[in-house]
Amino acid sequence: MPTNNNSFLFLSLVVILIQLGSCKNRPSGNKNVKVVGLTKEEVLKKYEDTRAEFKIISFRGKADFETTKAGKEQRIGFSYQVNIAKDSLIWGSISKLGLPLGTVLIDQDSVRMRMSLGKIAVLCDFNVLTDMLGMEVDFGLVQSFFTGNPVFRSENLKMVPDMANGIRLNEERPPLKLSWFLNGVSFNLDKMVAEDSKLDRKSTVTYGNFQNISGQDIPGNTLIEVTQPEIVRIELEHTNIEIEPGKSTFNFRIPKSYGIKDCSFK
Repeated sequence: MPTNNNSFLFLSLVVILIQLGSCKNRPSGNKNVKVVGLTKEEVLKKYEDTRAEFKIISFRGKADFETTKAGKEQRIGFSYQVNIAKDSLIWGSISKLGLPLGTVLIDQDSVRMRMSLGKIAVLCDFNVLTDMLGMEVDFGLVQSFFTGNPVFRSENLKMVPDMANGIRLNEERPPLKLSWFLNGVSFNLDKMVAEDSKLDRKSTVTYGNFQNISGQDIPGNTLIEVTQPEIVRIELEHTNIEIEPGKSTFNFRIPKSYGIKDCSFK
């Protein structure tokens, strides 16, 4: 049976995949071509027009996970698959050298995980993600992170001129300070930065290797870097992306031989 630390590591990997799987985007040499003179409302309207349209979207790929804790480095390579049924289900699996490590299924009310090593299943509500991320999380927010379409609270949103990065949108959700950088030509998301003053945590997400999938621009690489309080770096490389795949699975079954744990990973 895995230790709590191993369970926490698996959950951390799942949460990272949940938050930051992918977004639509195409880089441009001059990110400010269409920005001059636009109001915040006009920018947000153009941003809304970039939203991904799908019933089901599927990702497969490889990831490198690096972390430094108490001066000790740990590096893990693994493969992943994620299937999303819009506004309904998110299913994901992680494997190493062809051996399954774990599976997660998220619906509108719950987060369920099955860890193959140790034969443990964990049944939670969204509080487990809220506690880890330091902000209120629901299904819509999880899905929006995967499709690269975060939900802005427009009443608190400020547009800041940023000639180096195109369009910068700032929002405060105490204790979080969030910054989104939109491409000044495509109005898709280029980068997101989150700072948590309470936990002294900062994370940055950037995207690259863009691909046109069924007429929509999807990045083939996502880089996540957490600099505080622990150093974490994870790079996702999508080797296959499908919109409306002919076949996809959302199967989640807990064998009778598995033990059931609560959501405490401390």
